Amino acid sequence: MPTLKLSVPDMRGSGDERLIETTLSTVPGVYGVTASCQQKSVDIDFEDDEVAASELRDRLSDLGFTVLLAG
Repeated sequence: MPTLKLSVPDMRGSGDERLIETTLSTVPGVYGVTASCQQKSVDIDFEDDEVAASELRDRLSDLGFTVLLAG
């Protein structure tokens, strides 16, 4: 099960953390989501044979966030 680490530079607070975690945790194939406003990052544990990383990035973009692959 891979972990996708994304940079979300425009995440502003705990409300954004909850929104991201709630939204992504409903996606089939996602088993864990941790959003950190302090680090401006999101870690997503997922099954890559059930959901594509690009779909997860798109879900965040659809919420209005800028999404970058974290280094």
